[in-house]
Amino acid sequence: MISFDERKIKEELFIQNSKEFHRFVEHYDSQMVPVMKANDYTCIHSMERTVAFTFGEFTFRRRRWKKGNKWVVPVDDKLGLAKNVRFSLALMYQIARLATMMPYNKVLQVIEMTYHITITKPTVVKAVKLCETLLEERKAYRFFEEELQPEKKKANIIYIEGDGVMVKARKQGDDNRRFDLSHFIVHTGSQKVSQQRSKLIDKKEFISMNNRLARSQVIDYLYNTFEITEETILITNSDGGHGYTPYVFKEIAKALNIKRHEHFWDSYHVDQLIKSYFKPYSGQLIEEALQAFISTAKVNCSRFLIQ
Repeated sequence: MISFDERKIKEELFIQNSKEFHRFVEHYDSQMVPVMKANDYTCIHSMERTVAFTFGEFTFRRRRWKKGNKWVVPVDDKLGLAKNVRFSLALMYQIARLATMMPYNKVLQVIEMTYHITITKPTVVKAVKLCETLLEERKAYRFFEEELQPEKKKANIIYIEGDGVMVKARKQGDDNRRFDLSHFIVHTGSQKVSQQRSKLIDKKEFISMNNRLARSQVIDYLYNTFEITEETILITNSDGGHGYTPYVFKEIAKALNIKRHEHFWDSYHVDQLIKSYFKPYSGQLIEEALQAFISTAKVNCSRFLIQ
């Protein structure tokens, strides 16, 4: 019996991908010739370039055009490649993402094993810094442009959940460190998609290393996305930690001019407090206390929504 050689199939698929990629580049490069000439560009020469993508590392040739002092390389623009870069943005993103999950030397091994691409630690550092730069630039564009602003949604109730998330990461030469990320989730309720699973409606997440920035992004999103009226109800939920106190959410409601705001402590921490308070007593009494709290919370919540 002939055994199946998965490595051979993978190599054949890579060769096929290479042919398809080069065919795409050649076709697009030829397609742009009349376009560039019509715009008064002159083809100066064609040059080779080697770039690593998430689907492989390829060397390809493309035309370079010039008009006055302006140079244009249509193929590079189509592929989203900046000048002199060896790695695509998609690959750099994956490298940076892996760097938040494992040590840098492990990232090198994963990239080589998965993509057959050899990278160095400086490449990982560059990918991480690139993502940091893009995030910093993103902060400058907090509000939607007027012409792109969609029609605002109507929602009687808006929910905000806030909590901190700890992640392990490191920079080159540093030991592993833990970073506290601010995490907020905005939604307008939930609906069942199966017997065991529900999903949040209009779910939007915000994650930042700066709690104040994350809150500003939440406010901007709510202002630009939802139609806030006198009837709008804001329901917020957190563990009450630093950056997630009732006062923080009260300030969000105030900034959006929402009159009706209710803040809740998340059920996990409420349960822990009840269990701690009733610790000297029997397990049955603790269970009855938890059930009594749940029943009271449901009644109060129903009364609030009816008002």
